[in-house]
Amino acid sequence: MDKNGLWSAGAATEYMTTALTSHNKENNNMIELVICNNDGMAEGAISALQTAGYNKGGNSTAIPVFGVDATDAARNLISKGQMAGTVRQDADGMAAALLRLASNAMVEGKDLMSDTADLTTDESVRKVRIHYAKYLG
Repeated sequence: MDKNGLWSAGAATEYMTTALTSHNKENNNMIELVICNNDGMAEGAISALQTAGYNKGGNSTAIPVFGVDATDAARNLISKGQMAGTVRQDADGMAAALLRLASNAMVEGKDLMSDTADLTTDESVRKVRIHYAKYLG
């Protein structure tokens, strides 16, 4: 949880370190999964976990940590077995959807949402949802 909206590795290290003081094996309520707002925060969470003896790769006990952005650093951590996965935004899918919507509304004079049956849409708010692509290594 990032209460101050910092979304940084440093903030995540601090939050995870604090969380581990009360949520741990000794208290019988160990953190089982970490989902971060971005890969930088995942790096920070992993740093705190490593300080506590987890997520060191190899045969060490790992708490699954997931991030967002599929950065090179995250891919490296995944390859070392220190991070479980990340997702990346589908830039090609976003560009194609935006082009179709713009063409509908500005070039062809159609309704904005015309010909979007192949896209995941939410008609109640006239929104197209572009799915993330997972990266697990």
